[in-house]
Amino acid sequence: LIFNHSVDNVSSSIIKLFKDGLFYANLDLIQINFTTFEQVFNFTENGNYTIEIESGKFISNLYGQTEQMSLDFVISDGEFDNTEFDNTEFLVN
Repeated sequence: LIFNHSVDNVSSSIIKLFKDGLFYANLDLIQINFTTFEQVFNFTENGNYTIEIESGKFISNLYGQTEQMSLDFVISDGEFDNTEFDNTEFLVN
């Protein structure tokens, strides 16, 4: 997560990950600097994922607290196989 202003207080660095509408894991974010938090998670399954962040989790002295946020994304297999390529096709300028 990257914020456009400094985060002065974090009530908890735990955010929730859901897969296909069901709770999947808690993610404990690591604070990198005043605006950036990250977590490396090894996704091994296709599906519809949602990261949910509770309101008040991140607080800025200047802007107040964050509201509840949901970030949706999908992980799926590629839509092609090796029969769709030809050794004579190249990308050129």
